[in-house]
Amino acid sequence: MKRYKIGVLINQLEGMYQSPIWKSITSKAREYNMDTIFFIGKSPASPVNYEENENIIYEMINPEKLDGLIFVSGALINDIGYDEFTKFFNSYGNIPRVSISVKIKGYPSIIIDNKNAMKNLVLHLIEKHNAKKIAFISGLKTHPEAVERLEGYKEALKEKNIKFDPELILPGDFRLESGREAVRIMIYQRKIFPDAIVAANDNMAFSAYQELKNLGYNIPDDIILTGFDDQLDIRYTEPPLTTVRQPLEKEGELATELLYKMLSGEKVDDVYKLDCELVIRQSCSCLGNIDLPIINTTDPKEKINFIFNQNKENYGKYILQNFQKINDLFYNLIDKKIDEENFLKKINNLLISSQGDQIFLENLTNLLESIIIEFINSNQNNQIIKVIQKAYHLILMSLKRIEGREKLELDWIMQRFRALTQNIYSINNIENLKKILSEQFPLFGVKFFALILFKEEPKKISVNKWQLPLKSEIVYYYDLYRKETKENLIINTTEILPEDLFPENRYTLGIFSIYNREKQFGYLVINLEPRHDLLYLYIQEIIGLSLRIILLWDEQIRYSKALEEAYKELKRYNYELKNIADRDVLTGLYNRRGFFEIAENMLKTSREKDYPLCVFFIDLDKLKQINDTLGHLEGDEALKETANILSSSFRKGDLIARVGGDEFVVIALNKKKNHKLPELILKRLSNELKKYNSQSNKPYILSFSIGHHSFNPYEVRTIEHMITIVDEKLYIEKKRKKSFRD
Repeated sequence: MKRYKIGVLINQLEGMYQSPIWKSITSKAREYNMDTIFFIGKSPASPVNYEENENIIYEMINPEKLDGLIFVSGALINDIGYDEFTKFFNSYGNIPRVSISVKIKGYPSIIIDNKNAMKNLVLHLIEKHNAKKIAFISGLKTHPEAVERLEGYKEALKEKNIKFDPELILPGDFRLESGREAVRIMIYQRKIFPDAIVAANDNMAFSAYQELKNLGYNIPDDIILTGFDDQLDIRYTEPPLTTVRQPLEKEGELATELLYKMLSGEKVDDVYKLDCELVIRQSCSCLGNIDLPIINTTDPKEKINFIFNQNKENYGKYILQNFQKINDLFYNLIDKKIDEENFLKKINNLLISSQGDQIFLENLTNLLESIIIEFINSNQNNQIIKVIQKAYHLILMSLKRIEGREKLELDWIMQRFRALTQNIYSINNIENLKKILSEQFPLFGVKFFALILFKEEPKKISVNKWQLPLKSEIVYYYDLYRKETKENLIINTTEILPEDLFPENRYTLGIFSIYNREKQFGYLVINLEPRHDLLYLYIQEIIGLSLRIILLWDEQIRYSKALEEAYKELKRYNYELKNIADRDVLTGLYNRRGFFEIAENMLKTSREKDYPLCVFFIDLDKLKQINDTLGHLEGDEALKETANILSSSFRKGDLIARVGGDEFVVIALNKKKNHKLPELILKRLSNELKKYNSQSNKPYILSFSIGHHSFNPYEVRTIEHMITIVDEKLYIEKKRKKSFRD
């Protein structure tokens, strides 16, 4: 039977929207034994920095070498609009193709009901929360989904007789930073503050959330915030954001299934419309979707059957495949055909065979949670409940292991990349680069990798059109399963690779443009695995930067200044790579993530050496008042001065972090076991504060509320445990201050 080869056009792998789509396409293609090549560019005609250079990848799609194409259209159409995108979509000959998120006439298109989904979300805010003044962060007018979501917003207002106000429509473009900018426009330029902000996608909602938090606003007490898509990051904000769940995994799976059917000669429909789900979370001041179903039966097996079938359409692939097996397992437990030990063993075997499928584990957790709640409420057999609770615990432990592995893998990747970037300093020719690639890349689990450089500079013909050089050279080739090398081989660029150099077994490959700023070098072909998505971005950028350095070495006499700039860029990249995840941009202190990572090490040290821990929770008083009366720029200055005062008051080795809008936490190791250390620090802090206020000439007095406590390290369960205790003391201090003022 023929093994089909399909291509997928997508604008990135690491995005929260794109990641579940490409991974579900990969999984489904594996089921159908199809080779898959992802062409990873950007949105055609993207105006962002040098992103246009990545779109040369779309020129490398040769319809004669592929059996079909999948377009992740919703992520590609953003900057060119429907008409131009349709031309782009139709420019690849007559091979079968499928569109995700955008309806293309004459081709199978998978879409969602954007308008009604958004309408239901806005109606919830109006009906449940009495929101009248609702701002809307829109997408670009050129994006069909953005237009539909705006229409849904307008229809909800009209249905509730709320007048549409154009001033409440804030500009956005579905990109992350546009949500942050929309909040600034709303507050600083238009000077409006609505009851709620509805973002047209979760990307913009996430950065809007960050900006509102930075400005000292509480969600949902001060303002309601919602998104659209149900991306992973907005589930873990505090509070988690209300949104609309778009079935991204289903879209990727269905697109692959439709393309396979077309290639197999089956007829498919033109349009497939998938349902969305309103996901209620705390950002709109609801407690979430916690209403329990009414089950009108006392038979435990009927209860289980009802719970299993209630949300069957939302289950992941692995649960559906094992649906009857799981159902029978619970029936046998109730009928006592299986004892506790064997029931738990079979549950554990399911967990092992799922190979860490997080969607499966989360769905199974939800199932067991529903069964436990229903059985407790209806006074079912306590022994059965205890067994199911143990199974529930097994799954939770499995989820925790996944989270742990992901964190360890990310840390490991970052360590490897730090070592790799250090080696880049020594690269001055292609041979050096090849040596480092051959030594380092297998350590990242890369099984197939080819670096191909253009023999001539590509030419840009139009905004989203490039002319490829006819010839390219394979300068590095690695295949884990082949011994022979294929380097320094000249090939036709449109081949990507000669057929005999593609992996022999079924494969999933990604093709990335290799460039640095305005300079195009070539492309890389690499096997894709569902590991940390950022891995591929780092590889792409590291190689592009390496080739830039090699180019500058070759031209060092004439371009010595350019070489210096490249090294500065490399150092800046290393610095950002190291600090972006754990530093607060405004103050330069550690952020919440950085704090918890370092605090764990400090706790470990304190236990090993029996050092007491002094923990301080510090609130900057009246930040909101400063923002409201003097503006947010002055509020930012107050936060920065607070950071300076804390840095001057505490010791060099003390951990100082900004963990919230106006909240700071400090941990100090009491190495000399001086019981007066907290008093000494507080006195030094008081002196620094007085010194600042006497010299600042500000129209306000900077003051802090402080809770502190000294801990025996062996009494501390977790970092969160310490923070909770100190936070309670801070609360008492604030209450004391308030009673004193009253």
